[in-house]
Amino acid sequence: MKNSQRIVRRWADWQLVCIAEEEYLLIHRDGFNVDFDAANDGDAMTEAVRLMNEIDGDPGPAL
Repeated sequence: MKNSQRIVRRWADWQLVCIAEEEYLLIHRDGFNVDFDAANDGDAMTEAVRLMNEIDGDPGPAL
């Protein structure tokens, strides 16, 4: 992970990383990921949960 990147939130199987201003990456532990744009961390977490539910139903507990 580059120095400009930061982890926003971790779940059991996923982590949400801010990769640049208004750009986020949702990473699954099995190695696949989804990138998307969001205005801030709160909007990014909302979108991340929506994506996780769409992909595999339940993101697991927050860590």
